[in-house]
Amino acid sequence: MATQQQKMKPIHLVLIVVMTALSIALFLFKDKITPDQNAAYRDEMSRYVETSAVVTAKGYSRGQRGPARVEVTVQFKDSEGELQTETIEDNGLQWVSQGDTITVWYDPEKPYMVESDGRYKEIMRIK
Repeated sequence: MATQQQKMKPIHLVLIVVMTALSIALFLFKDKITPDQNAAYRDEMSRYVETSAVVTAKGYSRGQRGPARVEVTVQFKDSEGELQTETIEDNGLQWVSQGDTITVWYDPEKPYMVESDGRYKEIMRIK
């Protein structure tokens, strides 16, 4: 007569095989299964324009939770020739200093919408 423990062994084996197969499938196909969080941003940012900007200030901000964030204030001329001053929050800019010239991307219709070059390329999937 089979004990309860002997009856459970095949069930455990099946569960382990199924869970392993699901884990492998999720790993292999995660890009197709998980939603693209940047898709909406890519549509909006497709009209952004690249320009050079001068770093006028650099600081750090801290939210209620989480680590400090790098804030860089930049000045650039928009497509109309107007001088724009905007702040970008991007930890990828921790290496910049006041007076440095960096590449930024902005929306010509809303020049206050500015992204760093690194963040723009990350969202737009540019290597």
